[in-house]
Amino acid sequence: MNPKTGQIYAMATSDPYDPNEPAAISDEKTAAGLAGLDENSNDYKQKQLDAWSLQWKNKAVSETYNPGSVFKVITGASALEEKAITLNDTFGCGTQIQVEDTTFHCWSTTDHGSQDLAQAMLNSCNPVFIQIGMKLGSEKVLSVLQCVRFQRADRYRPRLRNQILSVCRLATWPCSACFFFIRSDK
Repeated sequence: MNPKTGQIYAMATSDPYDPNEPAAISDEKTAAGLAGLDENSNDYKQKQLDAWSLQWKNKAVSETYNPGSVFKVITGASALEEKAITLNDTFGCGTQIQVEDTTFHCWSTTDHGSQDLAQAMLNSCNPVFIQIGMKLGSEKVLSVLQCVRFQRADRYRPRLRNQILSVCRLATWPCSACFFFIRSDK
């Protein structure tokens, strides 16, 4: 992507879907499940439509993604700058953290244990950066977002049909790792 204009140079997904055979169900497990059903049944028709909908979706432009590791640098630097944490503070991984009604998982299924900021950065540990974002607080996060010009992020986003850049639950989620999502406009 050209960061100045948002022009897309290349985009890819890794699904085995073959656009030359759009009716063929590409997922073997789903295809096997459909093979065991009566083709005239409502259950078969619904499952077939669901499978087509899933395999025809271009996940590169239609799925919701957390900014993840890219935002961890901003979160950590901001927390240090605002003295919300020190380099010696430690945080637990636990492989997951609950924020309101959402559970956020670490990329690793093995607990990283107690980590300071440097170790958490090396491990790219999601639960730690959520804890750091919570220590920083939503007001500071908003201030940081303005400093790094995220309020103008829509200027740089790909100009793709039905795409929007949104800020989700800023007032209620004190977690800087969870704020920005690119999602499909429904």
